[in-house]
Amino acid sequence: MGSHTEPVDMVGARVQNKKVADTGHCDAQYNLALMLANGLGGPVDMVGARVQYKKAAAQGHMESQYNLAHMLRLGEGGPVDMTKARVQYKKAADQGDVVAPHNLALMLYNGEGGPVDMTEARVQYKKAADQGDVVPQYNLSLMLYKGEGGPVDVTEARVLAKKAAHQGHGGAQFSLATMLYEGAGGPVDMTEARVQFKKAADQGEAKAQFSLARMLCEGEGGPVNLKEARVQYKKSAEQRHDGAQNNLAAMLYHGEGGPVNMVEARVRYKKAAAQGNMQAPYNLAQMLWDGKGGPVGRAEALAQYTRAAHQGHPLAQDMLANILQQEETARIASEELMAEETESNGKTKKKKKKKKTEQATTREESIAPSIEPVAAAVCSLKDAGDVTGREVAVAESSIGGETTCIVCFQGDKTHAAVPCGHQTVCGPCSEKIVLCPICRAKAQPWMRVRLA
Repeated sequence: MGSHTEPVDMVGARVQNKKVADTGHCDAQYNLALMLANGLGGPVDMVGARVQYKKAAAQGHMESQYNLAHMLRLGEGGPVDMTKARVQYKKAADQGDVVAPHNLALMLYNGEGGPVDMTEARVQYKKAADQGDVVPQYNLSLMLYKGEGGPVDVTEARVLAKKAAHQGHGGAQFSLATMLYEGAGGPVDMTEARVQFKKAADQGEAKAQFSLARMLCEGEGGPVNLKEARVQYKKSAEQRHDGAQNNLAAMLYHGEGGPVNMVEARVRYKKAAAQGNMQAPYNLAQMLWDGKGGPVGRAEALAQYTRAAHQGHPLAQDMLANILQQEETARIASEELMAEETESNGKTKKKKKKKKTEQATTREESIAPSIEPVAAAVCSLKDAGDVTGREVAVAESSIGGETTCIVCFQGDKTHAAVPCGHQTVCGPCSEKIVLCPICRAKAQPWMRVRLA
């Protein structure tokens, strides 16, 4: 016959542990606390469990100290008490508990239950990391890399990141990939960096998705793969990575890794700009100004150009200067036109008044001889000469404005923008304008055109 195992009497065990625990036996108190916390041999009783853990912890029982700290930190079986939790974690860690150092390091690092203590946090993380705990390995790697709680040690940081990465920690995979890419703590290894970025990206790390996409675009650590790059940028963008939003928009705009999609590109640039990306406002402004991916929005474009210019974007600064200069030129021209019209209207009124006076005088002079009207001579626009009142050698009206500066409307079009070649402005205006008024390409520089 086979062996027969008697069923465990949990109810009886709980009663028996209670009897022994009441005598002050710390192991019985610990066992009873476990049964109460897990509902073994009776209903769950978190309050009773916390009482028994406290009794055993007071006698130096290591596991009870750790479990009591955990209940104090989470508020199980009573109110949260971070200060006492930190004390109990420290007692358990000092006795060699394998988990307590990690939790204690977290509290020390974040200033929970007492002041921040980076030095002691680094010590406790090292204890936990030496036992192979993946999270402490990663956290200690970050502290060593940044020099928190002690000197910078990038070489050891890379070693620990590698250990944690090989255990599948996504954050460690990203950190290791970054160090491999930059050559921090060891030689540059683009191939392995791409591998580690891919592993971290597959775990949903937004920064890793962005970095992997960039390597795929540039062909770093492997062949160029624009299609996959676009996929990774989109994944990262969906997690609100501003750089990924901007770069995905650029790929959509140019049709890289997939079809052109101006509407979606404009949406992505707008999201990236709202998230604080430095490049997006300028890119968005261009699409708004030209009406690409949606209706023209000059007011919003001007706002985005202004924002980008204030952030130090050089092209945005040039564009904004050109726009403002054109607006000022248009304003001055409009004021001059209104002044000319006002003056012209005043002269017309005076002529009409004078004519009425002359007509009245003629009616009163009945003896005045009758004079036959003489037909006025027909004069062409060219023969009329200068009718603008401006002091120019040749009347603008006689040549249709083809050689007149389109900015000041006075000087001759003597200068052309390089490299676009548009001959549009006079010499004085060319010294003030950065962008071509026709195509808005940057003039590098303006060139005087002389006719043979």
